[in-house]
Amino acid sequence: MKCPKCGQEYEGSACPNCEPGPEIIVNNADYLRRKEAYEKKQAETAEVNVPAEELTASTADEIFTTEPLTINKKGPKGTNISYQLRIDFPSQGPEQLLSSARKAIKRVMLGAEADDRTTKEGLDAIAQRFIETSSREIQELQSAATEESSLAYTYEGTILMTENTATYITYHLNDYLYSGGAHGASRDFSFTISKTGAQQMDWNDIIRSECRKDLEAKVKKAIIEEYYQGEEPEWGEVFKFALPEQAPALTDSGLIFNYASYEIDCYAAGKPHCTLPYGEVREMMTPEARALIRPLKQDKNTPTNKRQQ
Repeated sequence: MKCPKCGQEYEGSACPNCEPGPEIIVNNADYLRRKEAYEKKQAETAEVNVPAEELTASTADEIFTTEPLTINKKGPKGTNISYQLRIDFPSQGPEQLLSSARKAIKRVMLGAEADDRTTKEGLDAIAQRFIETSSREIQELQSAATEESSLAYTYEGTILMTENTATYITYHLNDYLYSGGAHGASRDFSFTISKTGAQQMDWNDIIRSECRKDLEAKVKKAIIEEYYQGEEPEWGEVFKFALPEQAPALTDSGLIFNYASYEIDCYAAGKPHCTLPYGEVREMMTPEARALIRPLKQDKNTPTNKRQQ
């Protein structure tokens, strides 16, 4: 491996000339394992990913591919601060599709702060800001503390591609942030990028506005059955049921709906989620969204989850 700082070739996880510099973590084994599982799934479900009539590419991999990217940073010596993010980073494909996928990743990490920086620059900047902000906060807390304490600030996250069909890509984000207090904060949701429209899909792209109320009833029923195992929570003044803020995502089993912590229940209840098969929601979806699932042969001929069997 070549050190990105001094250029020396070396073996191991850190350059001997630059120690104790940032550790370089290579997730090649993990990437190859996930790649093998993905290729096996593609081979087993070859009929599922038949391109739509308007597409000319023969396989999803010929349209869009990724490469593993890890951002790993540690705080100053003597602090317990760490930041690690693993991403299936969009690497090859049509320029507009690559741009949209990278912007979607940057948006879920930076939110309203997403700017004109490239995705890699933006992701590196937020990691560095976490290290610097955490260092200042720990220094301030330690200077004010009457007893010596060991504070640990950490961020761990993954943004992995879970679906790569002829018409859409779905990513799943799972992360955890701890910066003091009783517990940390976490996120766990999926988001979809259309290959035909080359854009991240939001609520208006997937569900017809006039169908939201009917959809809410279906999601509520599914959440109670699948997540709460048939026991309906006491929704009332504190927590009220509604559709999640995060738009649903397309999967080979149907639309997946993810709720954030505190969105419809207390922190201890976790992050509720459910999947509705396309047979239940197809008529509620926009024509554009229905076109993306048109090639999915299993939606018509085979059961997609336990509730259909």
